[in-house]
Amino acid sequence: MKRISIFVVVISMIFASCSNKSGGVTPPPNPPPVVVPPVVTVHQPNFYVSGKNLKDSAGNNFIIRGNTFPVFWYPNDYKPAIAAAAKIKCNAARLVWQLRVEAWTPALSKLDEALAECIANKMVPIVELHDFTGGTSAADITNAAAYFVRADVKAIIDKYSYVIIINIANEWGDNNVSDLAWKNAYLPAITTIRNAGYKVPIMIDAPGYGQRETAIVAHGEELLNSDPLKNIIFSAHGYSNWNVSSTYSNRINAILAKNLCFVFGEFGWNVPDNQQPASFTCKVDAPLLMQLCQANNVGYIAWSWKGNDAANACFDMCTSWSDTSFLTTWGRQWAYDANGVKNTAVKATVFP
Repeated sequence: MKRISIFVVVISMIFASCSNKSGGVTPPPNPPPVVVPPVVTVHQPNFYVSGKNLKDSAGNNFIIRGNTFPVFWYPNDYKPAIAAAAKIKCNAARLVWQLRVEAWTPALSKLDEALAECIANKMVPIVELHDFTGGTSAADITNAAAYFVRADVKAIIDKYSYVIIINIANEWGDNNVSDLAWKNAYLPAITTIRNAGYKVPIMIDAPGYGQRETAIVAHGEELLNSDPLKNIIFSAHGYSNWNVSSTYSNRINAILAKNLCFVFGEFGWNVPDNQQPASFTCKVDAPLLMQLCQANNVGYIAWSWKGNDAANACFDMCTSWSDTSFLTTWGRQWAYDANGVKNTAVKATVFP
């Protein structure tokens, strides 16, 4: 091809030279065809809430079908689990992280690594701080927000701003923290995070160890309206307070009637009596919960892939970090139920 092209160019040059010497006029070249650029709709450079829906940064609805991965506690083991979950079509990963410094605390670079791992597996990362589970002091939420706006932390999260979600604090608020106190603790935290320049969605767990969704119904609109971007996702956790399955539909509908974006940020299953956790009883009808989520376009995130302590081993969804053939009864429900991730999950369209 190169030789033919050179020959054609040389002949053309000779012809043009002869025409000029003889006084002829070289005709102008044909004008190039007019190319009409495609119409491009520009969306926000991050995920965002629109009414009850979560939109990805390409502007399309995204319904979370996720799992939880204990990155902070098992920094050398979590990677194969994310890859294994992705093969089941899991489209979101809630990453356990902490701000508390321990002798075994992984470097902040491990969070960066985990976020990159999620992106590589086309899973939306959700970063949560686990330090303040069941906390009762509003200062906990202030400290959580302050951590996220730290320059070194923000530099990492900003790298993934087009796809990341911030879950300020896991299950802050025990059973004695009122709905009003819950709202008042989160109001300044939202302001802190937005003033730092974050535009990404903020996920807020209900009080009562994440399970008391009545707080969302009562005060969710106020929290949403306090955010200049209106980019808030509300999360309830389905454990013992969700043991009565006949209440599910009305409780979910009460939240959605407020036109709020809502997910189950954690949920468990109907644990057999001989496997019950040590501190509470979990008899959650997970298949029904997933069915209702699917019917109402509500996201869900199961707890959790692996690594629970002996008292809560019933919530391990796999006995292997990497091999899905070792999914437990709970893990198989989450993965292969008619409304489980394998059958309902769709990746965010921001991923190729």
